[in-house]
Amino acid sequence: MVVSFELAEKLKMLGILQNSLFSFFKYFDGTVIIDYSHFKDNVYNIQCSAYTAQELFEYLPSPIEINTNTYVVNDYKSYRNILKSEVDSYPYAALDIVFDGGYIIRYSYNGQVIAFNKTTDNLYVNLISIGETLANSLAQMIIEIYSNKLTLIHFNIQMFKN
Repeated sequence: MVVSFELAEKLKMLGILQNSLFSFFKYFDGTVIIDYSHFKDNVYNIQCSAYTAQELFEYLPSPIEINTNTYVVNDYKSYRNILKSEVDSYPYAALDIVFDGGYIIRYSYNGQVIAFNKTTDNLYVNLISIGETLANSLAQMIIEIYSNKLTLIHFNIQMFKN
């Protein structure tokens, strides 16, 4: 199972490296298919990488560092900053996968979803994504991380083009 064509295009537009075993190809009539990336033929035009869940997993680090500027969700109703004593005890959040009719990918600290920042409207940006497939949920998490510019602050990974 690979990521949807729509999410694959978003990953490409965000500058995610196009390095997958599979690619989306487009026939001259506009039909889109998935085939091995090494497949070269004048009939097809490569559109973007068709990442598998395993390939996308490699772009998401676990654990990730947290600090006292990191927020945790309390019962999905309120937020609080992680305490210094918590950071001193274990300064990391884990990547969790939950299947509950869909795939839920989240970064959490002691089972609580984390947020690294707030929007200009003072809304918290939770590190959680939900998708019908594991590949789609992982892609949405990568898009969330990149869209909120969390990569340079909290992540030490090489998934973006320079």
